[in-house]
Amino acid sequence: MYYHQHRSQYVQSSSSHSPILPTPVPIAINNPSRKRKFECLANDAWTQQNADLNAERSKNVHLRQQLDALQHQLHQQSLQLNEMRISRDNYKLQVCSANKGLRRKQQDLDQLKRELVDSETTIKRLRSSLKRRKIERDKYKLIASSLRDQMMEGMEPRRSLIESCKSKDGVERTRNAQILYHQMTKGEHDKMVAHHHENLGLQIPNSIARFMMINKHDKTYKNPLVTIKVNDQHLTLNDIAEKRQIQTGHRVPELVGKLGVFAKMDIPPYTALGRYIGFECTNKEWNEVFDFTNKDAKHSEYLFSFDLDENIGDNHDGSRQITIDPLEGNMDDLLLLYINDIRSNLFDSELSDEDKAHQNCKFVVPKLYGWPTPIVITTKHIKKGKELLLDYGLAFSVLLKQNERWRKLMRSANEQIANNILGDAVLDDYYRL
Repeated sequence: MYYHQHRSQYVQSSSSHSPILPTPVPIAINNPSRKRKFECLANDAWTQQNADLNAERSKNVHLRQQLDALQHQLHQQSLQLNEMRISRDNYKLQVCSANKGLRRKQQDLDQLKRELVDSETTIKRLRSSLKRRKIERDKYKLIASSLRDQMMEGMEPRRSLIESCKSKDGVERTRNAQILYHQMTKGEHDKMVAHHHENLGLQIPNSIARFMMINKHDKTYKNPLVTIKVNDQHLTLNDIAEKRQIQTGHRVPELVGKLGVFAKMDIPPYTALGRYIGFECTNKEWNEVFDFTNKDAKHSEYLFSFDLDENIGDNHDGSRQITIDPLEGNMDDLLLLYINDIRSNLFDSELSDEDKAHQNCKFVVPKLYGWPTPIVITTKHIKKGKELLLDYGLAFSVLLKQNERWRKLMRSANEQIANNILGDAVLDDYYRL
């Protein structure tokens, strides 16, 4: 009875939730073997409960460690979350600030766009104004240039007053000159060379006749054949003479830097060098077309005139006088045009003995098939390298004086117009003398 009561007490105590086991109560068992068996069972039960208790304690410790780790992790995540919240708030502040700056930039951009539109409108208005001013400037430049040219150079030649065409000999003549040409050459086709107003002797006509024979098929007259032969071949004018720039030390200082004609080989006397050719008209026609025009001064230095009638006198209107204008006839590259005058002083009307000694060429005007034609012919032996020189007569020096006086007047007028009328205006075709 005692054992059972004690056992019930033990079982009740073992089923309790208290973690502390009761101390085993000695049970009065009289049987020793049974007593030992009971003690072993009780010890085993207590040991098992103690082991289970230790396991639960270990499990509890492990769970507490896990709980601490989770709490630490949760704390770290909470700190990170707080940092992220702070970063988010900072980012929101930055975004807000950036949006404010962007709005200000957009406002500035809109202001710049408005200013750009205003500027483009102003530029268009200024361009339109500039275009109108440029048109007005060009108009005034054209007017000023035209007025200046008319005041300083004269007008363009009045070519509409005459009609011209080429004759059968290839020379361009006006209608009146054509009529005179046909009148004088009628019935003269068999007379190659004849005297006109002067007696040319025998050598000059013979030389001119040979010259005409070897050039009978040439209608250009710019580089004719001459009677000088090399290897049984006739040479041309450009083979025996050349155009060259005159160097310092020349006997005529005014000609330095200008062009002259020099012998490329020895040239014998009475050698016909070529015809002085160009546009042919009456002297009256030339004056009507070219007088006081922008071609008057330059063309007049190259003119050659001759009378058709002997002893024509001074009381004539120039209708029976022929004028040859090489420049108007596009004969600029004819070598004969560049033969200089023999005067050491170009403005001196009188020839000195030294001037006469330098002459080695002259003009002769024979009739070729009835028509007077000026020809340049050598008067003496010309050595290689020597300059070819002509006597252009008293009228040439008078003409040079007039042209020089005209150029001085034009320079003065040019300065007056440039300073007082045009001011600082720059003309693209500014007249330079």
